[in-house]
Amino acid sequence: YLKALSKYAIPVRDQYITKANVNYHDSKNAVLDFIKKGYTFDGIFANNDIMAIGALHALRENNISVPEDVKIVGFDGTSLSEICDPPITTIIQDFDKIGQRSVELLFDLINDINLPSVDYIIPVNIVCRKSTSCN
Repeated sequence: YLKALSKYAIPVRDQYITKANVNYHDSKNAVLDFIKKGYTFDGIFANNDIMAIGALHALRENNISVPEDVKIVGFDGTSLSEICDPPITTIIQDFDKIGQRSVELLFDLINDINLPSVDYIIPVNIVCRKSTSCN
């Protein structure tokens, strides 16, 4: 998030960044707090789909329309993201590739193979649903 803001020369507004435990209730309460403070925003990117659902419920309780007023994206592609109303756009990771690469690295460590520190990028897929206008 911060890298993207920097890349596009968008100022960071610290009041729009919040920390919450990764669960439904903390997400819902964080969004309710934003609304109570009068913050205006047009999108939420949640750490996971459960948090996205918490955000969705907070918005709905305040008659804020999704996706017309605020768009929501979750992360992890759980089936719950499909069955809420509106269904939530989500990012799906390739857990098979993550697991495969993790096992390869683990075997290298077990066999004392010294590897340089590198970042591995494993592509993700976005599943567009009605919580955004991408569908």
